[in-house]
Amino acid sequence: MIAHDHIYVNVLTERCTSLLFGALLPWFGKSVRTSKIMPIIISTNTTISGLTQYTDDVQVAPGVTLTILAGGVLDLGGYELLNYGTLTLAGSSSAFATMRSGKYSTDSTSGTLNSNFGRLEGVVVDGFFSDGSLNLDSTVVIGSLIDALARTRIDNSIFVNSPFDLGIENNLTVTRTTFKDSLVSSDAWPTFGNGTFGTFTQSNFISNGINIKLDPFFAGSHSVSFSNNYISSVRLI
Repeated sequence: MIAHDHIYVNVLTERCTSLLFGALLPWFGKSVRTSKIMPIIISTNTTISGLTQYTDDVQVAPGVTLTILAGGVLDLGGYELLNYGTLTLAGSSSAFATMRSGKYSTDSTSGTLNSNFGRLEGVVVDGFFSDGSLNLDSTVVIGSLIDALARTRIDNSIFVNSPFDLGIENNLTVTRTTFKDSLVSSDAWPTFGNGTFGTFTQSNFISNGINIKLDPFFAGSHSVSFSNNYISSVRLI
């Protein structure tokens, strides 16, 4: 059983585009306000062990943990899950915990997604204005679109037909992960923060096309480190 409150909450956020540089200001203005209705609020710790499908947007409240157990499936039904708390995919070597068919967001929140023996299928992980964390261990990502979040750590996982965009994040570590027909891309934004933008170690990049694209977007610079990897092709635009 899934315990949640069916209440309507107006979530008003102000996103300050001062994080971006001057070239973007004519497009977005000095600030952007959005008002979003979240029909389903998960306000208590909740566990999913079977199939659960949402029929509207859902929000995990601050301080709340939503856990998908081994063999459990969370089907977002094409809707958005906005996470202010913690989403945990707690699978096992014999049965994955699955989230599928929808959008996962930590837009203007510090929500955390932890996946161990998890499966993301047909999921868009949106890194726009995220202050969230993404931790993938022994996780399978299929037919998805994944953005790095403010803090991203990926180990011993596989991406299949699932592009991975590094965004502007500067706390990214990828180890022992295979990207199969999954473009890894980085736009050269101006440097945000200090330290290495991202590191890829002991990973595989396999495709008949382009595996890694480093684009001089907005004339910034790349700071991505690759060591002890297998890379079949790289494109420097």
